[in-house]
Amino acid sequence: MKKLFYLALCAIFCLGLTACGNDDNNGGGSYEELIVGKWSVVKIYDAEDGEWETFNPAVASETLYFSPSGSGYTKGYEKDGDYVDSWEDLFEYEITNNYLILHYEQDDFYEEMDIETFKIKKLNQKELVLSVIEEEDDNEYVIYLKRIS
Repeated sequence: MKKLFYLALCAIFCLGLTACGNDDNNGGGSYEELIVGKWSVVKIYDAEDGEWETFNPAVASETLYFSPSGSGYTKGYEKDGDYVDSWEDLFEYEITNNYLILHYEQDDFYEEMDIETFKIKKLNQKELVLSVIEEEDDNEYVIYLKRIS
């Protein structure tokens, strides 16, 4: 009887050890908690070209902010010589089954609400890695962001 009790105790202990493993992907929090804050796009991988494009703040920048309430914004600019294209767009977001879905607000340019869906490849306290397949060219892009606040 003591032997059976000891074996059962060992099994429960081993099961507890495997259940408490280190989760490098989300750093111990839920995606909904970890995504809250301000993120800066660092680089984008274009699968068609097979190359990473690193964002140079002198030429381009994009920042995304996610609030705890499920709303946020994206703000950025891109310079081409003397011409500067800048934007700021509001969105609502949701996270479902490792997908980040952005619902952009309707404006004068878009007649309907624009929706973008990204697969969350990695999310922790410091990094957010998203992938998206563009409908126009069926090409995958991987977006690497770092937390700035």
